[in-house]
Order: sequence, then structure tokens, then C-alpha cells
Amino acid sequence: CNNQVSVVHNGIIENHQLLKQQQLKQGFKFTSETDTEVIVHAIFSELDKNKDLFKAVQIALTQLEGAYALGVIAPNNPDELIAARKGSPLVIGVGIGEYFIASDVSALLPVTQQFMFLEDGDIAKVTRDGVLILDKEGKEVVREIKLSNLSANSVELGGYRHYMQKEIFEQPQSVKNTLEGRVIEDKLLVSSFGHQAEEIFKTIKQLQIIACGTSYHAGLVAKYWVEDILQLPCQVEVASEYRYRNPVIQTDTLFVTISQSGETADTLAALKQVKQLKGDKNIPTLSICNVPESSLTRESDLIFLTLAGPEIGVASTKAFTTQLVSLALLVTALGKVKNIISERQEQKIVAGLQKLPNLIQ
Repeated sequence: CNNQVSVVHNGIIENHQLLKQQQLKQGFKFTSETDTEVIVHAIFSELDKNKDLFKAVQIALTQLEGAYALGVIAPNNPDELIAARKGSPLVIGVGIGEYFIASDVSALLPVTQQFMFLEDGDIAKVTRDGVLILDKEGKEVVREIKLSNLSANSVELGGYRHYMQKEIFEQPQSVKNTLEGRVIEDKLLVSSFGHQAEEIFKTIKQLQIIACGTSYHAGLVAKYWVEDILQLPCQVEVASEYRYRNPVIQTDTLFVTISQSGETADTLAALKQVKQLKGDKNIPTLSICNVPESSLTRESDLIFLTLAGPEIGVASTKAFTTQLVSLALLVTALGKVKNIISERQEQKIVAGLQKLPNLIQ
């Protein structure tokens, strides 16, 4: 491509082998095995025709199957940065006369606390003058600028050797934050799960938990609680397996998704699949997530935020702990609404959870 297009890509292009074969026949040369290279060639091919980078990216994206968050620049269009997302998260940071893009808010906290969250299918042209966004239908839209309550200090190491050590020691405060405002005087506020939570929970006869990785293991723990305390059936499955099946879900099932980021592609795909398949069945959805404004929270009927703060370490620590706390609160809320547990049992569970920060410390 003669260094005429540069692309940053997070995601997987599922049809990259087919595109690569087509591009090889067109005379393009490949210097790597990465699927990102087919995106570069596709954009360059369109840019060579009309010289408009924004339009070239739009057309090139129609060829791609899979998930992507993209940042695109070209030397012949030095004042433009093109950003696009499908299935992978992408945010635009808003500074004073400047803009930034990243997959996660935490990456931009040192430079800004104001963000625009692109939605699935969005493509944006970023210039010094502002941001133009088109949705998946090609219509111009405005994405609200939102202020993050996270600070740059939350993603700095401080006096710790590495992030995993820092996040291990942050567990007591993370648990405390997750409980705060959700429990008052040994009583759980069911409305913490959403304004409709009490009405929805009354109808529930079983649970289906979907997650990946560490979140999946949190779900496995919750299965024991649901069956032991509530005496309700509970299925727990890995999202990457579930999404490629044709699952049969009974009515009056609470469909629970768990994800630290709220952007786990397989978990999100499983949620969308269930929403399409459920028809007239009563299958409300609940997401347990650590990131507000994430795709998972926008797709779910009910939301419970874990309030663990940014987790940068690869091995999960505080996110896993707060997921377990959240699931314990969910079991308590269901038991309370359905009159399965007594007020005394509720108080005992809540009091035990409130002791956790000091016990972990």
C-alpha cells in the first residue's frame, strides 16, 4: 500500500482468508499473517478510487465479517482520524481542542475524563473541529459526552510493584463500594438491580448464567447458592459454546450475563441471541458488569454494577471478588422477593457480606 494507510485494529476478521485470496489476485503483497492487513488493503483500494478517507473506510467495512474496533489514518488526509466499531468497544476521549480514541476509558484517564461511547456499527470522522458520527444505518447521530467518575490515580501504580499486587490490595475497598447504597441496616435494596427488579424477580422459576473465563467461574459458585438457598434450577455455560448452539430456554428464566468489561464478544453475542429467540416468553436479562455504558449494560433489562474500579492486571482479582458479592446479593434479592428466605436470613447474609472488607483486609 506504499505506506498510504495505517490501521490500529482490535478484534477478529472472520473472513480474512477469503479477503486475502481476493487481494492477492489483485496484486497486493502481504508482509504478515495478521488479519488486520486485509483491512489496510481494503481501505487503500477504495482510497485509491475516490481519495476520501472517510468514504473509503465506510465502503471497506462492508467487506468485513467479524469484530473490530479501528483507528485509521492516511498521510494524504493528515487532519482526519477515522474510528469505527463493530463487536469490539471503542470510546472517543474529548479534551480541550483535541480528541483521542481507545478501547477502554481507563487508557485515556490521564488526558481526559470526558468520553463519547460509540455504539455498534458507528463510524466517526475525528478532526480538530469536532466529531462526525454515522450509525450503522448511515445516518448522522450525536453521541452524548459523558463525564467519568474515575480518576487518573485509579489506573496508576502508586507504591505497588505491579497492577496485580495493587488490585489484590484494593479488594476490601472494592467490596465496600459494591455494597454501598445497596444494603442499609442489614437489609438489601432490591431496586439496586433496577426499578423493575422486584416485579421481574417474582416471576422467576430458574436461572441461566452465561459468561467467559473468570466470570464463568463466578457463575459456577453462584449455581451452588441458587440451588442450595433458593431451591431453583440454575444452568451455567461458557458463552463461546452457548452462542453457537440453538438453545432451548424455558419461560420465566432469568438470563444472567457476567463480564468485567461488558464487552466480552461471546457473552454479548449470547445475550443478543437470546433476545432474538425468546419471542413471547418471559426471559428477562440481567448483566453483572464493572463498566457503565458498556454494550452489555445497554442490551440488558436489569443492570448491577460491581464498582470494582479499573482492573488492568490480566489475572482477575477484585473484579472476581465483587462478582461473587453481586451474585450473593442477587440470590438474596430473589429469595427476599419470592419469600424463600426470611427477614432474619436476609439480615444474616447481608451482615456477613458487610464484614467481608475487614476480613479481607
